[in-house]
Amino acid sequence: ILPHASEIFAGVICQNVLGRPYLVIPLPRNDRPGQCVVKPVPELADYRIVDAKHDAGVCILIGHRNNRYDRILLRFAPAFDTYDCRITRDTDPGSVNFAVLENGIAVSVNDDGSMEIFPARPGKSEVRRIEDPDISPRMRLCREGNTVMFFKGKKLFSLRMAGSGS
Repeated sequence: ILPHASEIFAGVICQNVLGRPYLVIPLPRNDRPGQCVVKPVPELADYRIVDAKHDAGVCILIGHRNNRYDRILLRFAPAFDTYDCRITRDTDPGSVNFAVLENGIAVSVNDDGSMEIFPARPGKSEVRRIEDPDISPRMRLCREGNTVMFFKGKKLFSLRMAGSGS
């Protein structure tokens, strides 16, 4: 890890080595020492990453380039040997807010107040978008098993996800 060329975010380190972007993803293990996956990600070239998060093979980053902010979604295969990338151009520079459930479904709250539900593994392109006035970009998501939960005021909301994102 190059200290002057790296930024630490939630579950991921973004590193720029001689102009080439890499992600360093720590993989902690309970039964033995953890490892790190070091993955070159050319799609991040020329971006200044302002926020990022990795959880269970899904990485969402907010990058600044060409006077705009883009949201970059990376979904890694279980062995981290392949990934797919979806870039949403010209987004607000809000924070990254998502959770990956045990069944392989990812739930994300976007900066426009919509919620996206999608498979956490690459290769599947279906995305379910939910727009509801009760959804706010300030809601923080958390998970327990196959249930995603979020607070609004003094109320706790939850969604249970059936099915598999594998």
